[in-house]
Order: sequence, then C-alpha cells, then structure tokens
Amino acid sequence: MVSTMRTERGNQKPRKWSLVRDHAISYCETTTIHGFSYWVSAPRLPERIFWVCLVLAFASYAGVIVLGAIREWVESPVVTEIKTFSKVMTVWF
Repeated sequence: MVSTMRTERGNQKPRKWSLVRDHAISYCETTTIHGFSYWVSAPRLPERIFWVCLVLAFASYAGVIVLGAIREWVESPVVTEIKTFSKVMTVWF
C-alpha cells in the first residue's frame, strides 16, 4: 500500500508534496477507474509511461467529444415543447 510518510529532519511535519504523492498513490491503488492502478503497480517504468499516456489520451479524447457536444448545443439548442390537445375536464368529488 502507501509507503510511510517521509519527513525532513527527524520528527518535523512531512513535506507537503510527500503527502500529496502518498494520497495520489493510495487513490490510484484503490480506485476502480480502469488504468489508474497500473500507474503504480506496473513493475517497469516503460509500462507506467505507457499507461499514463493511454489514460491521458482517452481522457483528452473524451474531453474533445464533450466540448463538441456543448458547441453543437450552443449553436443550435433543442427546444422541447409539450402541447396538449384535449380540453381540461373538471372532476367533481
């Protein structure tokens, strides 16, 4: 799991970036998002680099698709209108 937090000079508080790194490693190890666990569990550096590039590439592609959908909606928004064709009837209780 997460390695023990490193400290500078004995019993002082851990460095800020060590905490961020430890939390990021913990998140990657326990998340169910596909690909993140390979970032920390891959035994060799080339495999880690491959997984980082792959996940970032698909996240970027997803962002491009979302931005395209937003741009299309802004240019021609869909307006939905509901019309009723029957008369409103009064129900006497």
